[in-house]
Amino acid sequence: MKKILLILILSISTLILHSQDLNIINDTIWNSDTININANVCVYPEATLTILPGTTVEFEGQYMIKIYGKLMALGNINDSIKFTINDTTFLSDTSTILGGWKGIHLLNNNNDTSIFKYCILEYGKAVKPGIQWYNTSDPENYGGAIYINNYNCVSISNSAFRYNFARDKGGAIYADTLSCLKIDSSEFYMNIVKHEGGAIYAGKIDNVLISNNTFLWNEGFMCRVAGGWTTWSGAGGAILLCNPLGNSKAYIINNKFFNNKAVSGVIYDAYPHTYMYNNILCNNQSITYLCGSPYCHSIFSNNVVANNFYLISTAGIACYSNHTTIANSIIWNNQTLFPNDQEQITSRDYIPIVKCNCVMDGYQGNHGGNIDDNPMFVNPSPREGREYEGKLYNWNLKESSPCINAGTPDTSGLFLPALDFESNTRVYGTRVDMGAYENQNLWVKINDSPVFASKINIYPNPAIDKLIISIPPDFLNSKIEIYDQNARLIRSSILKASPSVILVSDLKPGFYFYKIYNSKKGIIKTGKCIKR
Repeated sequence: MKKILLILILSISTLILHSQDLNIINDTIWNSDTININANVCVYPEATLTILPGTTVEFEGQYMIKIYGKLMALGNINDSIKFTINDTTFLSDTSTILGGWKGIHLLNNNNDTSIFKYCILEYGKAVKPGIQWYNTSDPENYGGAIYINNYNCVSISNSAFRYNFARDKGGAIYADTLSCLKIDSSEFYMNIVKHEGGAIYAGKIDNVLISNNTFLWNEGFMCRVAGGWTTWSGAGGAILLCNPLGNSKAYIINNKFFNNKAVSGVIYDAYPHTYMYNNILCNNQSITYLCGSPYCHSIFSNNVVANNFYLISTAGIACYSNHTTIANSIIWNNQTLFPNDQEQITSRDYIPIVKCNCVMDGYQGNHGGNIDDNPMFVNPSPREGREYEGKLYNWNLKESSPCINAGTPDTSGLFLPALDFESNTRVYGTRVDMGAYENQNLWVKINDSPVFASKINIYPNPAIDKLIISIPPDFLNSKIEIYDQNARLIRSSILKASPSVILVSDLKPGFYFYKIYNSKKGIIKTGKCIKR
């Protein structure tokens, strides 16, 4: 009876939680237009706090919600849940706790999964008063909006984190000692930390999945002037992964990183296994990807790293591990203050595997396949750095891009996702493309030679039961391959005579693509044919 009565009370339009409402020991539902909180809230073990769509949780001071049980914050696409504070004055002042609420803390529960879905978390602040310098190694300075420690699993989707602040770790989210953390289809905007992890700090977590998110204008940055010296610090302007000697795995897939700022990495990677695919990292101010541990066995494949800016060394990739693979990526026009110090990839005395990338000014790696041709983005930002909003530009490839069909001939061992950034088939054609996008127009992927192609005739087109190929004598023994619309090879034949006949009567009606390859001349003709 008490539990039913509690649920009915929480369903009124406005609810104020006072100190006597501090402890939630039974399953509870918040379903109000606004819930005003002026005391710390504690959800006890075995209890679940459920927050329903359309609820605004407004803190009237520096209070927090502690979850030892389970939290289910379940908004929907038309009615989100908002966590905010009534007064943001002094939010950016690191000497005071004023201006922000103290976050949601998920603690000491190795059994449950808490869920945030269609939530907005804004103006969270993790600052311990009275300490001026940033690195205090105190949990009160961790996790502006969400602090997680010794918890089973947390799932976050379709949510927004904005204007959150932490002095030391995790401007928006701090997470350590978990089985799993999943963050999907969310936006991180203007979250700030003075030390590590502008948006996300991930410590000892067995499995991390960060996918389909957008990171905009987040910072892991501190400038300090003392004794006549100016020093800068701050790592992981968007994401910091830190568990180099553990067994953690992180998957960072299909994310956008624009206009973030740090000293050491928009993404700082110190995990034993990190898999980064189909990400776009442009117009940031930092080393863009920093693999900072010699114990990293990371794969950085099919990403776009372009038009970033940093002070010295590189604004592209810094890799300090012999075990990291950088493949099929575009690393272009990442600039520093010094014209003679413009490395796109730096590795000091380490030797990562660098293969089949498009690297401005070239890269003399020991695994080959790297090119230095202009990747020909559809509409890139005019210049590097945060002066330009990276999200406003198109980082897809023009049809004439040299990066199309130029990636690794064999993708085994890279564990690439089946789909690209736009959920198209990842390997479409004879080879994977460089970058986050896979061109889906097979017949324009090959650089035809008009001189050769004009000497070859393929007819009838449309065809009913056969294709006839007329080819000059000097091109005999060339090979023809026919692909379906999913880029699957369905016919392959050596053209030993002219004309040669390819039977197609068993094929389904529709469009097909072909290419003709000569061992001396390379690909000499490509095109599209129709089967009726």
